[in-house]
Amino acid sequence: MDPSLIVRPSRFERAAAALHRVLWIAASVLRGLAILALVAAVTVTVAGFAWLIDVPPRDGSEWGARIVILAALLVPSALLLLFVAGLRDLQHLPERTLLPADVSARARDLRDRARRVSQPKGVLGAIVGLLLLGREVLKSRDALSPFGVVAIVLRPAMLLAALFAALGAVLEIPAALVFLVILAVT
Repeated sequence: MDPSLIVRPSRFERAAAALHRVLWIAASVLRGLAILALVAAVTVTVAGFAWLIDVPPRDGSEWGARIVILAALLVPSALLLLFVAGLRDLQHLPERTLLPADVSARARDLRDRARRVSQPKGVLGAIVGLLLLGREVLKSRDALSPFGVVAIVLRPAMLLAALFAALGAVLEIPAALVFLVILAVT
């Protein structure tokens, strides 16, 4: 075949293909992190219950200590699941954001309602107006609330915490399995 007859992909097509591959990899990583967190939580919980069954606590303080230990061992799994949930919310961010025209129309509507509330008809009218305005303000939080996820999930501290949580979860799984084997043998 003549090389001059081959149509080379455009820059846009190459960028779209690269974005598609990145999104596929990101979805795979999210699934992997979710599975890792769930497996770590299950193995730690099973090992904790086996410990309770094998060596029952004698008094209340020992119960409290074991519950605190189990809760501390479940923290990496919980942190990973929160991180995955935040990233999944981040994935749907473009669908939830309002266009600037929508935000300005919403702000204009809120200003009009605030003017009506500022001229109440009696004390009861002022209270009802204030409640209605509060309801409108709470409903308008969707204009800025999607960006809260970006601020939390993409903070360096959260990324570092998720990294250490993943390392902790990776170490907890074999440790819990070894603990279960030791309990079974003794």
